[in-house]
Amino acid sequence: MTQEKAKTWTHPENIERLNRINELSPKLKQAQQLERKNLLGIMADVRGTIGLGLANIRATYFPAIRSSNKSLMRFGLKTNDAIKS
Repeated sequence: MTQEKAKTWTHPENIERLNRINELSPKLKQAQQLERKNLLGIMADVRGTIGLGLANIRATYFPAIRSSNKSLMRFGLKTNDAIKS
């Protein structure tokens, strides 16, 4: 009895919209996967770029500071020399 009432209460336009959504659902999922794949690729590129930038900063600034391990230890940083000993 409830299903009969639901059929009469539902607007035919809504049924058409639902059918249209169900038709487009696989296409939408495929488009979302493609967008997700593109976004993950961009995120990986950004991560790599940041990593290279950080490596360049370390290569540029730490050798100058490395000569005085005391200043590094004061800030809680450890050099490779301090770790080895």
